[in-house]
Amino acid sequence: MADDASAALKLAKENEKQINLLWKNFAKLEKTQNEWEKLQQDYIQRIEKNLIDAINDANKQLVAYSKSIDEHEKAQAKYIREVEANLVKAVNDLRKWVDKEFDRKGFFS
Repeated sequence: MADDASAALKLAKENEKQINLLWKNFAKLEKTQNEWEKLQQDYIQRIEKNLIDAINDANKQLVAYSKSIDEHEKAQAKYIREVEANLVKAVNDLRKWVDKEFDRKGFFS
């Protein structure tokens, strides 16, 4: 019986060592999992920041392109107005010249 008790005590101590080792390994795994989750969160935050920065950069470029297009359209409208004004002036000058020439030669009198 003493041998059985001694063997049972030895087995219990060995089981206790194994349980302690399992708890130690569990703690290591839990720590590793926490570190891994932190790394994942850091990675996700970096990706989110990069995406937000990319969207902001794209929006800035769109605004700049929009301003450039507006400036171009304004310049184009100004040019068209100037050309139209020059054409009107040229037609009026031509009309005056024709009137003068015909008046001088007596076509309309």
